[in-house]
Amino acid sequence: MPLFNPCDDFPSVVDGLEPVTLLRPGAELAIELAALRGAVSRREAAASAGRYTAADVAWHLPGRTFTPEPRVGDLLVDGGGRRWTILSVTRATCGARWRCICRSLAVEQGLDDYIDLERAVATKSAAGAEVLAWRPWRTGLACRVQPVAGQLGAGGQAGRGRWRIYLLDEVELDGVCRARAPDGTVYRILASRRPERLGELMYLDVERQ
Repeated sequence: MPLFNPCDDFPSVVDGLEPVTLLRPGAELAIELAALRGAVSRREAAASAGRYTAADVAWHLPGRTFTPEPRVGDLLVDGGGRRWTILSVTRATCGARWRCICRSLAVEQGLDDYIDLERAVATKSAAGAEVLAWRPWRTGLACRVQPVAGQLGAGGQAGRGRWRIYLLDEVELDGVCRARAPDGTVYRILASRRPERLGELMYLDVERQ
């Protein structure tokens, strides 16, 4: 009689499973799985009046029904399209499952901001002189645009001062770039900061022109 192996029975003995997709950034890896979601804990990840939050959750994946094994930095995408970055991976229940502590960053209240990034391209004028023209580069980037603390003026309105744009997707800025909002507002990019740790957002420090 074959020995009972809990690793192979995870999908059949656990209730409340939901479909997720395991992705590995930079690799052609997309594995569809049935996983168990734990309770979500929320916190504010930056000073943004509750709009920029982090949600941490333990996802439980079957132990031996797929390869390669999940690792730190992989992404889990749930049925609603929300992305969860794996921060830690441990074996649990005698190897029957993987316990993955994950974090999802979200701009609350419907992701109601987005921007286009434009890149300066050298062109020739009618007189033959070299001029710079702005061309669309990355469009429709979901984001949160907010004034930097201390830049608010009368009535709570921000003027030309410093703004910060949090991006849900990382971008590799090269050359001369600027950001343009849907209403036509143009932001000069002063600096960019990529995430220092997993589960953080990239942001741009900008000035409104």
